[in-house]
Amino acid sequence: MLDEKLRTSFGKTFGKLSRTYDEVRPDYPEELVRDVIEISGVPSDGKILEIGIGTGKATRSFAEKDYEITALDISEEQMAIHACSDKRLTSQLLTLFI
Repeated sequence: MLDEKLRTSFGKTFGKLSRTYDEVRPDYPEELVRDVIEISGVPSDGKILEIGIGTGKATRSFAEKDYEITALDISEEQMAIHACSDKRLTSQLLTLFI
């Protein structure tokens, strides 16, 4: 299990890169999103658990398809970037890292 100091360090490192990452990382292609949905078998009214949400690039693609999403991450800065106001998205900072 990672100790609190290491978990905090990971969170800060990802947080420092989050704004730049979100600006330069292209969105996921629609075909990839469709493939993930098809392969996973998640129903159209299903729920998705996303671990390691980062800036929410993938999350937004699934939210646009009306999935209810619970998102976890270790970086407060990254989680602050994505659209927390979306009613389909529940976010939680991951404080226990194994």
